[in-house]
Amino acid sequence: MRLPTSVAVAALGAVAGFFASPAARAAYIEGQIGFPGQSAPPMMAYICEVDTSRIRTIPIAPGQNKFAVEVPAGRYLIFLAPREPGAPNIYGAYTGADHTLANVNVTAHTARAEINIDDWYLSDAIAAQLDRIRGIETSIAAEPLSAPRFSEYRAPPYEASTAPRPEFMEGSLSNDERARLQQSLPAAPNFAGNFSLVLSHCGGDCDRLFLFDWRNGKVFEPAGPGEMRGTLPCRAADAVQFRRDSRLLSVTGVHADGLLTRYFLWRPDTGTLAPATEIQRTVQQFCAS
Repeated sequence: MRLPTSVAVAALGAVAGFFASPAARAAYIEGQIGFPGQSAPPMMAYICEVDTSRIRTIPIAPGQNKFAVEVPAGRYLIFLAPREPGAPNIYGAYTGADHTLANVNVTAHTARAEINIDDWYLSDAIAAQLDRIRGIETSIAAEPLSAPRFSEYRAPPYEASTAPRPEFMEGSLSNDERARLQQSLPAAPNFAGNFSLVLSHCGGDCDRLFLFDWRNGKVFEPAGPGEMRGTLPCRAADAVQFRRDSRLLSVTGVHADGLLTRYFLWRPDTGTLAPATEIQRTVQQFCAS
């Protein structure tokens, strides 16, 4: 048996699921986390889709006790593990009365599925199963299975005939910067349906990310990515990735001894880029992909 650890954490995260149509309803899995102790290391929540083995991950900060995940219809296994360097693989999971992993079933008609994750007394067999789920990769060159996919976060199409006049936020850019940014605007939306994503240089190896809304002409710098500094040792074009038909954005930069990819999700309901998850890789792993 794996022994419980004294932990108390929570996650407030949002990752969006597949939309069959613009009118489709999102489904949320909402978890309440219970722990046998009071000390809370950082942790990671794993949301594994049973039928595809796809994994979603959410970093969990210490000191809170809830998380929320937006997912497409499917069957899911959900568990938590510490993410401190050198921390033992002690798991907490959503289980049945017999301490075996239980599926969270989400259908097209599910608005919210509420669960409790309070079982920290998992058998060695269950812990080994979770080890395998966390370690699945086809090769060193493959993108991690926990990496979000653009196709999962679809955005409805927006047909724009002519671009509206850009409206800049007061004090956000100088006149010269505004002129350069306006000249860089694409001829059509390129992100999340109705936006154009544009990078503005802020000196040297530094870029800032701006969004242009084709519906009303507003130009703004979303909170989240911040200034992006440095250059990648390979795959330079992958530093910022996005698609017109997706609400997902990825930003990769040098971090510590490797590379860190941060994922953000455009939230139409709040008008923000919400952090989804992040993945640390070695330079060798990133450059081999």
